[in-house]
Amino acid sequence: MANQLLGLIVLCVTQFYYSAKALQGDYVGCYQYPLLTGNSATDSSSVVNIPSETDSLSNCLAQCKLLQYKYSGIHGGRQCVCASSLADQSANDTCSLHCASDSSKLCGGPNSMSVYQTGFIVSGPLRSLSQLSKQENMMSISWEHPAVSNGVILEYHVAAIPLSSYSVSTVGVPMEWIFSNITTTTDLLGLQPGTQYNVSVRAKTTDGYGVSFSEVFSTEIGAPDKPEHPVVMKSANSTATIQLKPILPRHGPITAYRIIVVNEDAAAIGVHEGSPLKNWAEANKENLPFYVAAELKPEFFKQEFVVGDGGNYGGFDNPPLPDDREVLFILGVVSTYDGVSKYAFSEASNPIGVDPPDIVPNSVEGVAESLPPSQPTPVTVVEDDPSTGGNSITKLLEETDLIEKIPVRKTKPITAGRSVTRRQRLPYGRDPPALVVGLSAAIGVLGFLLLISIVVYFYLRHKVHRNDANRRNRSRKRSDRQSLTHGGSTSTIELDSGYVHSSFVAGTEETAIDHYDSLMQRLWSIPPESVVKSSDSIGTGNFGKVLKGYVQRGEAKTEAAIHVVEEKTLAKGERNAMLKDLGILAKVGKHANIAGIIGVCEEPETVLVAMEHYGMNLKEFSLNSRALNNYPSYATKEQRFSTLHEAQAIDVALGIAKGMAYLQSLSVPHKRLSSRTIFICSSDGTVPKISGFGMDYYQPLGQTTDFKRWMAPEALLSPQHAPKCEIWSFGVILWEIVTLGATPYVDIRASKELVQRVQRGLRLKQPGNVGLPLYQIMVSCWQIDLDERPTFQELVEILQQAFNQALDYLSFNLFPEFTYERYDPTVEVSR
Repeated sequence: MANQLLGLIVLCVTQFYYSAKALQGDYVGCYQYPLLTGNSATDSSSVVNIPSETDSLSNCLAQCKLLQYKYSGIHGGRQCVCASSLADQSANDTCSLHCASDSSKLCGGPNSMSVYQTGFIVSGPLRSLSQLSKQENMMSISWEHPAVSNGVILEYHVAAIPLSSYSVSTVGVPMEWIFSNITTTTDLLGLQPGTQYNVSVRAKTTDGYGVSFSEVFSTEIGAPDKPEHPVVMKSANSTATIQLKPILPRHGPITAYRIIVVNEDAAAIGVHEGSPLKNWAEANKENLPFYVAAELKPEFFKQEFVVGDGGNYGGFDNPPLPDDREVLFILGVVSTYDGVSKYAFSEASNPIGVDPPDIVPNSVEGVAESLPPSQPTPVTVVEDDPSTGGNSITKLLEETDLIEKIPVRKTKPITAGRSVTRRQRLPYGRDPPALVVGLSAAIGVLGFLLLISIVVYFYLRHKVHRNDANRRNRSRKRSDRQSLTHGGSTSTIELDSGYVHSSFVAGTEETAIDHYDSLMQRLWSIPPESVVKSSDSIGTGNFGKVLKGYVQRGEAKTEAAIHVVEEKTLAKGERNAMLKDLGILAKVGKHANIAGIIGVCEEPETVLVAMEHYGMNLKEFSLNSRALNNYPSYATKEQRFSTLHEAQAIDVALGIAKGMAYLQSLSVPHKRLSSRTIFICSSDGTVPKISGFGMDYYQPLGQTTDFKRWMAPEALLSPQHAPKCEIWSFGVILWEIVTLGATPYVDIRASKELVQRVQRGLRLKQPGNVGLPLYQIMVSCWQIDLDERPTFQELVEILQQAFNQALDYLSFNLFPEFTYERYDPTVEVSR
């Protein structure tokens, strides 16, 4: 923005300079009349005769300048002539007449005219400017040459400045183009979808840029992001309850969501933009394999929707689900603006009767990933036997009363590309038979025994490994790198009251790493040619500078923050600390909500540690979603002050809780948990990625973050760190999310005063758009007694329930006298 302002100032000064060269009223000379010109092909109306009731030279000058002509002339003492260029000077006649109003000035002669400068020297505006066509990222425009060129046009300058957007993605910076002097039609490329631009065109002559002619044009909206597929939660009485997730309006407004019911045998083909989507009655009449069961406006979007409840949603009937065939569900998204509609459709849901993925995990996500997924009940395939009429096995099942317990699918010929029979549908809401109950109990007992066996195995393995390690340490002489070992500490914290909380002594922070080589075996050793680092430093880490770059692995290119560690400059204690931090990253590994380590590249003098890096942190993401500030058109149209949906905001908090639950399951402390150490991965929707722990932390150039605003009181009193300290920080982050990036305790600037007032009971106030249940979650995180604070695993379960009922917890709808909670970067970050 500063560069744009500087450019505007330079342009204004330049035009003022050129204008100053020709002061209004300067005498040019005596020229023949009529004044015939033809110096410019674009100067089609270069001479205008304006009858004047007075021979006043000042009136003539004013009229010609108003019409943006360069010259004004007086002919015969009474006739005013405006011109943009001049012909030859008078040879046969002289300008001998003096002006009646000012005898010191000449006003032409019988066949000549006295010419004066109007003070306006640049080109006038275009005759017209129009938009011919538009697409998502470009538009075609056309214009007519200026009526008054005031010289030979050298080129045209075109600018497109974004005014507003129906997209929540970055609108972009102003763009400029230069075209030749004969151009009147062109394409403007590289624009953002669903965005209004102020498009201006001006001509350039030898005297500088002329007057701009501008119009407001818009680009076509883009297709919405592909939504996540619905999850079937339960089914009963010819209905199915499905869970839905909204999407961000990244390329245009979200106009409606559609719930589509599709036959299972047509699910592989799916639904696309050209599919003839009809209501149930029309689809049934035309024998279509899918129909629209409901259309929901964004303000009526539901995280849980019952398909088959018999209601009518947006003009679409939602009849009971059929019993004669299997159906799946697809979520469609409609985006409509300026007469153009774009669509996106999810993949099909899981079949009814197949268990969905666990929404509320019983254990931490990262640990659960290693367990085998649950398998659906197998379907018995029955082949027709021509010798028995094709139904012998089916009759046997019916006679033994097993036909209701075993799902059966018969193989028959395909008619017109579609099977004429389908899997028999399990009755909705049927009680589990005794056989299933018995098998479930047996599986539970065997699972418990298996769990006991695993615990015993790891205990024995740990004991043997420790004995072997002690024996090796006594017998092996370590190299310089191998001698770098580290271990955790079990020191306690003693508060002023003398009370020592058990969570401060709950084991070590990090398992010892015996050798550098064994540590490297746990990480990807990146080939030097696969690491591309820029010369631009993005910050300073604990062990050296941090550069922005990327890592190439096959066809995939991963953005990375590359920590440059020059080993020879590190003291022994620093090398031990570096290996300890590196060991933490290796232990954490990969997790959906962790910005983890990519790998390590060893160079002759340095070690490059590549970490996942994303462009926007949670603080920036929250501030960017303030619709009234950044997307006023969207805010006015939708009557919302946030571009985030309520469920998306809670989903971000849920992802942070899952990531922290995973870290604490590994006994890895964070110590700097805040909105500035959490990235948002926009390519995956709104997935939070926790960073800033271990070696992953670095200070951005020229900035120092004051983490005291996120720290628990007990962490402010002692350098020791309890796991429940992170819970306090999470409560502050949750407050930031719902206030869209407001500064915690913004009215308190001094850190010492902040610490004292928090210890005396100061807490962040309840925002006006937050329901009491959600604020109570925050307050529970800010309890002084650590035992009264929830664990992250408990927060995962609580926030999952809040996600399913998001509108009961949070609202981003505009209400009277709404104002954003204040954000003050000078309080959070010192420069």
